[in-house]
Amino acid sequence: MRRPHRFSARLAPIAAFVAVAFLLTSCEVGTSCTTPNSPLPIADQTPNTPTQAEPALGQTYVDQLHDTCVTRMTDHDAAGIPNFIRNDYSRRQAFNADDTRLVAYVSGGSWRQIDVATGADLGRLPGLVGDAEPQWHPTDPDLLYYIPNFGGLTVHQLNVVTGQSITVGDFTGRLPWPSAARLWSGSEGSPSADGRWWGFMAQTSGGSPLGLVVWDRATDTLTTFDGDNASLGEANYTSMSPTGDYIVAGYNGGGGVWAYTRDFSDSVQIAAQGEHSDLALLENGNDAYVALDFEVTGGPVQYTDIAEAMAAGAASPVTLFDTYLGNGTFTSIHFSGKAFGHTGWVLASTYNHGSNNTQEWYTRRLLAIELKPGGRVLGMAHTHGDVNQYFDETHASVNRDFTKVVFNSDWGTGDGVDIYLIDDLNWIVDPDR
Repeated sequence: MRRPHRFSARLAPIAAFVAVAFLLTSCEVGTSCTTPNSPLPIADQTPNTPTQAEPALGQTYVDQLHDTCVTRMTDHDAAGIPNFIRNDYSRRQAFNADDTRLVAYVSGGSWRQIDVATGADLGRLPGLVGDAEPQWHPTDPDLLYYIPNFGGLTVHQLNVVTGQSITVGDFTGRLPWPSAARLWSGSEGSPSADGRWWGFMAQTSGGSPLGLVVWDRATDTLTTFDGDNASLGEANYTSMSPTGDYIVAGYNGGGGVWAYTRDFSDSVQIAAQGEHSDLALLENGNDAYVALDFEVTGGPVQYTDIAEAMAAGAASPVTLFDTYLGNGTFTSIHFSGKAFGHTGWVLASTYNHGSNNTQEWYTRRLLAIELKPGGRVLGMAHTHGDVNQYFDETHASVNRDFTKVVFNSDWGTGDGVDIYLIDDLNWIVDPDR
């Protein structure tokens, strides 16, 4: 579901980060945090959130239940920034191509880059404002794509080292709708894993829907779907699937979630409601839609093989686990399917809990979920945060090979949100465990 619009150009620029650099405590496999014989626990067989003091900036502690290293990467108060420095969204890749930098969103509408190895602030990202939808280049760690705030008719490429931008896509006068003023994904989508295929909503300057667009960055060609899908209502977001074979759109007003082939020659409904979700790769290389379905008995976390659904003309979701466990229990989940280099797994970050304050096994937790029937659900760490507003939400993001994770937490203080890093997770997906 679309996130709040977060920035107005009338806002004054916020104060810059206080320059902070520190050396992260070593978290190499076999040292103080993990050993080859210390697999992550099966999540539903382990107890609830343990007590953990809020770490100081740069401090690494061992999550005792999971034997994982967690490092506090930012301190918004020390930097003189109100409210938060945070990972923007779970459905966007936070880490660059070689995991040396991560992109961070700062209250007020600006974007920063942080050195993953040292925690140093590497400066504001010029040109990025509000809903700029930053997307790292899939292979060049110095390059980042972005669009105008709330979308526009251009896509830009920023060299984060030099600060220089170029326009790599200009759609002015190339769309079939004279009133088209902006293309964007609703700030929820991503391009294909190789960065070639992009899926957009086309809208007027006032946000009225016009249609869907697929952009082939390699050939700079556009494929359009006129009129969006009038029978479904207004699209809430779009995203390209990891393979680039499909553009996925979630619709407001009960229209559900639909996958279209990238030439729009075929389509299939893959979910009845547009809940929190992401797109990931299955072990067989197919695209999967992963979501929690609040409308179904049990409140299940499920995945759907999009290629199979397209061939059959209907979705057949696979249930992985339920979240309605009685006594008013439930949770909210964000998913990150961006581990394209380690297929068959997705990261989930949970927040909220049942109306009777029951702390179930999934509460305030990071989970590694195996995308196959009967797949394992492994606990990774507890997040220790409370959620009182949108920007408090965890929104964890995984890197391409599932060895690093960033997440947000206010540590239960109600005093704003910062970024935390889990490092050296190359051992969590050993198939023998």
